Amino acid sequence: MSYNTPTARLIDALGRAITSTPAPVGLRRRLALCLERSASNADQPPGEAARFARPPVCDCLAKALEVAREVSGPIRELADAIAALDPQIVWRRRDPGRGDDPAFADGHANAFLVGDGWPAIGDDVVIGASLLASNITYPRHRHPPEELYIVLSGGEWYRESRGWYAPGAGAHVHHEPGVVHAMRSGDEPLIALWCLWRDQ
Repeated sequence: MSYNTPTARLIDALGRAITSTPAPVGLRRRLALCLERSASNADQPPGEAARFARPPVCDCLAKALEVAREVSGPIRELADAIAALDPQIVWRRRDPGRGDDPAFADGHANAFLVGDGWPAIGDDVVIGASLLASNITYPRHRHPPEELYIVLSGGEWYRESRGWYAPGAGAHVHHEPGVVHAMRSGDEPLIALWCLWRDQ
């Protein structure tokens, strides 16, 4: 198959990046099937992202991807695919909650990359990205869907019963449904891909 669009390149690299994940085998198989179905889908129509204002944190994207490119193999390819896809990406900020660091509002953004409208991969999974500026904490939260992160750059991650830890660029972070988790960047911005299963 020819991966000649940014989204198809991203899906191809993501498929290879998850082969070594410690997530349950069944979860990996489900994601692999979704990615296989979606690899040839069309990209979002050009110019769609131009209708939305880019959050300030997007100024950190190039630096975050530069850090990710220091990791060999699929992680570097994912960084290149995100850079190519960026003109089409709609980055959005989460509404800050009570008690959140005031810097969080301008220091983070999330984006859907596959699913949630474009390109469709069925009802199984949504793939997106989270971007944090330097020294920003994404607050602790939980949600029903199971989640798998692909860590593209550094930073620390929080999981209830484990506390804060640094998985390292290229690592995988798996959260079962309902697990409290968070992440925070250090002196460099953080970028990670995530996969959320919508059927739970």
